[in-house]
Amino acid sequence: MNVGSSAERTLSVTRSIHEMPFCSNIVDLPISDALPSDSPPRTAGVNASQIRMLAESAAALPPIVIHRETMHVVDGWHRLCTAQLRGETTIAAALFDGGPAGAFVLAMKLNTAHGLPLSLADRKVATLRMLSLYPQWSDRAIAAVAGISHKTAGVLRRRSTGENLQSTERIARNM
Repeated sequence: MNVGSSAERTLSVTRSIHEMPFCSNIVDLPISDALPSDSPPRTAGVNASQIRMLAESAAALPPIVIHRETMHVVDGWHRLCTAQLRGETTIAAALFDGGPAGAFVLAMKLNTAHGLPLSLADRKVATLRMLSLYPQWSDRAIAAVAGISHKTAGVLRRRSTGENLQSTERIARNM
């Protein structure tokens, strides 16, 4: 499978962020302005070997995503740490203009689409959070965002509530 060059992957991620609803154009953000996420999708924190590997690469880092209102990192904490390790003072960033729940969903979508994969435990924790934030979403819709099977989402829904609380007026996966 040809995944393309580093520049092609960077352009692809940049294009996908740019096409996200509620995201600004790419800006140069002072690294000191970025704050850690208040609800990161990774429960174990950063992976130091991933940061070192990215820092040793000469490739440009894809833009990170920052929640404009809070300046919390939505996506790209490893890239931000890499830029700091490289001694950079600014980083390319898209600013997200949605609420905290939307920022979490965007973080999950982006983390399941690129970069260091989330662990199954992280994806299950995220599923439980999305089930509480969006109980009207179908199991398939939540599974598509969290990167798990719809059957696992259904099991987690039943375990978390003791019953199947999918609304009959649910929002489907093709949202």
